[in-house]
Amino acid sequence: MRLMTLNIHSLMTEDNSEKYRNFVDFLAKMRPDVVALQEVSQTIGASPMPHPEGLTECGRIPLKADNLCCHLIRELRTRGMHYHCAWLGIKCGYGKYDEGIAVLSRFPIAETKVLTVSRTDAYDNWKTRKILGIRTESLPDMWFFSVHYSWWNDAEEPMQAQWERTLAQLPDCRLWLMGDFNNPAECRGEGYDAILASGFYDTYHLAGTRSGSITATAATDGWHGHSAEGMRIDMILTNRECRVTESKVVCNGENGAVVSDHFGVMIEVML
Repeated sequence: MRLMTLNIHSLMTEDNSEKYRNFVDFLAKMRPDVVALQEVSQTIGASPMPHPEGLTECGRIPLKADNLCCHLIRELRTRGMHYHCAWLGIKCGYGKYDEGIAVLSRFPIAETKVLTVSRTDAYDNWKTRKILGIRTESLPDMWFFSVHYSWWNDAEEPMQAQWERTLAQLPDCRLWLMGDFNNPAECRGEGYDAILASGFYDTYHLAGTRSGSITATAATDGWHGHSAEGMRIDMILTNRECRVTESKVVCNGENGAVVSDHFGVMIEVML
């Protein structure tokens, strides 16, 4: 099984059309089984869009014409790849976007689950955080979540409280948490250590082979000036030990073109 996560930072990057085409090319070439995406946006003022085949809309925000997921699954189907997708609009981003998260799957989606992990649930509060999970027909005993947390020491919405709310709501089964944790693995005594202490495994460390580690740099939105060397804040975690044959950083200019201000992570897992 091949899993991938990427904070796509959609609609916010320079040369967005070229980066979108490069991302479609990457997915078509690598064919990951499940893809978790964060910052999957649409313009608030865009026209409504009918649901394309294979897309499940979750939550309170309807689909708009420039929603990245809609275009992704349509473009991939023209290349013979039938992805299914769940998209959750969460909040107003940058004053003009419906910002959300998504999970793409090569398998039909049997069920979705939305967990509010922030204290606030207000659309107009940019600190609202939710995570989105899917259960597929082919792998009914597993849940795959796309996650995007706050910083550890945020005064209003600290990650520690969000993580505790997450643990209280997760289903009791095999779990995969994939996304932008906003807590560098290099920082001791903060979010990363709290996650591992609660029983989750970092697939980066389970992997037999690893290629790259840095997923965010000082140029990444929200981290300006924090680390010249870069950080590992985008991860794929699981609650049970497993055989991970490979973990690699992708869409970083070496394993695929850069398509966002984050790099992605892809793993190969033996089930």
